[in-house]
Amino acid sequence: MIGGMQYDTADAAITPQKIEMGVTIALEATKKYRVVPNNVRDSLLRQRPDTLSVLMAADYINAELIVFCNVGRIGNLVRSEVVVLGGDGFIISLKGVGYGTTSIERDSTHEVVADPAILSSLQRAFCVALSDSLLYAGSDSLLRVRPTKLVAVGGIEFKQPSTDLATWSLFKEKVPASYDAAQHIVEALRGGEDITVIDLDTRDSIMAKARLFMIENYNPTTQTELNVLSAFEVTHVITGSLERIRGGAVFSLAYEEITPQKTLKRIKRSESVIAVDAKAALKDGVRDAVKKLFGWISDSVVPSR
Repeated sequence: MIGGMQYDTADAAITPQKIEMGVTIALEATKKYRVVPNNVRDSLLRQRPDTLSVLMAADYINAELIVFCNVGRIGNLVRSEVVVLGGDGFIISLKGVGYGTTSIERDSTHEVVADPAILSSLQRAFCVALSDSLLYAGSDSLLRVRPTKLVAVGGIEFKQPSTDLATWSLFKEKVPASYDAAQHIVEALRGGEDITVIDLDTRDSIMAKARLFMIENYNPTTQTELNVLSAFEVTHVITGSLERIRGGAVFSLAYEEITPQKTLKRIKRSESVIAVDAKAALKDGVRDAVKKLFGWISDSVVPSR
């Protein structure tokens, strides 16, 4: 039984109906649970003349578990938190948090369509709460998700250590070039099974909430930025550099963890050589480095979860 829902009432992309549907699909897709629809629950409870607590209501309709959920959105990132109560007297409490992203918009109004992200974030939250990362391993492919780490793209530093090398136009235009490189990373990692990468608009919205504006993508990620990202539950960042060398440039990427001390701990690193001074070559180099770093890249044009 759904015991309660919290959400931003000012956000038209998230409604009680969408949350109820998300919880229902998320639990019933496991083939282990059935959800009592809210209208059925309310109809049964109206047969009682007295006011019941949530626990008494669950007992009355013979529910074995009670689910509370809190769903929120910032930009294209949806965060869901679930609390599952069960056991005799519902004294066992399990909690989980999950994330989902989307960039789907309505053609006419350009409003964000958050439904797929609501569902996937709830699924991942249930995986964590129920301590089962393979909860959806037997589900249909569209519903086959597992818990993910929340990842942001950090700075892409531009380096030209030698003055006797001609300065590429990519370096002269490092502001748009660094933004493009960061965007290519996001696009290459859409739909990842183990990581949820927030897009640049969402990352910048997070920074803006801490009154940090005009994030410079061509500079290393600052301590202040790491503090803000960590406060919003981002646990990992992808950082990089483009370094001019004889015969071209080297694009390097690092996948790093934000430590409790708000420093970066490198997990793995990759690099790709870029032979020509062109935006297309930079894109190819970025995607090559991403594939070497994670072992895969996405060809999806519309992220759906």
